[in-house]
Amino acid sequence: MDQPPLGDVRQVSVTVFGHTKDGTPVKAVTISAGGVTATVMEWGATLLDLRLAGVNHSLTAGFEDFATYETHGQHVGAIAGRFAGRIAGGFEITGNYYPTTRNNGPATLHGGGAGFGVSLWTLDTYGDDFVDMTIRQPDGAGGFPGEIEAHCRYDAADGELRLRLTATADRPTVCNLAQHSYFNLSGAATIDDHVLQLEADRYTPLNGDLLPTGDVLPCDPSRDYRAPRRIGAASLDGHFVLADTRRDLPARAAVLRGGDVEMAVETTEPGLVVYTADKFPVTSGGLASGPYGPRAGICLEGQVWPDAPNQPGFPTADLMPGDTYFQETKYQLKKVSG
Repeated sequence: MDQPPLGDVRQVSVTVFGHTKDGTPVKAVTISAGGVTATVMEWGATLLDLRLAGVNHSLTAGFEDFATYETHGQHVGAIAGRFAGRIAGGFEITGNYYPTTRNNGPATLHGGGAGFGVSLWTLDTYGDDFVDMTIRQPDGAGGFPGEIEAHCRYDAADGELRLRLTATADRPTVCNLAQHSYFNLSGAATIDDHVLQLEADRYTPLNGDLLPTGDVLPCDPSRDYRAPRRIGAASLDGHFVLADTRRDLPARAAVLRGGDVEMAVETTEPGLVVYTADKFPVTSGGLASGPYGPRAGICLEGQVWPDAPNQPGFPTADLMPGDTYFQETKYQLKKVSG
């Protein structure tokens, strides 16, 4: 697929969604193909809005004004990194220990206070059905070693939104990226009516600081979603094991159904963090008909296992000079009946 340079004349909607606190404009691009329409902005490479033809509401939580994204703090729709999820305040690589900025108790969450999801990416290329963005983070940002450059590409296709993430670094470091949208397929106030199925029979239990204990256990009945189950009042905030290592091609991770919409998630990543947003703060100005509140959406975050750099036996998140981090995740959407 040809990638036109920024500014190429096409039927693509490019707007200034808002301005950062220092006055920098934040551009947003709307892409569409095969009944799927997505709007993505430069801040956090955030998926602002996801639509399916014939459905009259957005399928993700999102806000109408940029200021809410700067202050909300929930990574709504953003690409979390350079390490998505939690690290126990630092890690060792190639014999050197690097303390990382702690922003969640004793842990570093989503790369710390200046992670990818709360930083400005650069719009590179775009077309009717795709958009490419780049971010560069200097050596030492958040305590992480190495200058890192990451690329994010969203493609709209027939009934599908595809995400591809790549990254390179000039020093040994770690990289773990995740798409952090809060999906709500029915348009209801909560996702309690949704039906969830997971391709996981194991999980990694957490300690009181929400860091993994290092164990890998079979899913007990409360966590076993191999057969489709209504979410109901279940409170989910944990990591499910999809595989013991990254895959070369996306594999089925989850199926979510709400109302008359079904979404299948496929990913190359070995883990899936599932979060029912019980702590989502009440927020007005959203794309929904009313304010968002707890359980307004569900996150299905394909990523490496949490705190992998500190857990022997977990899949590696190491990124070495000359290597390329790669993730591909697909969101396959369709209307269903009955």
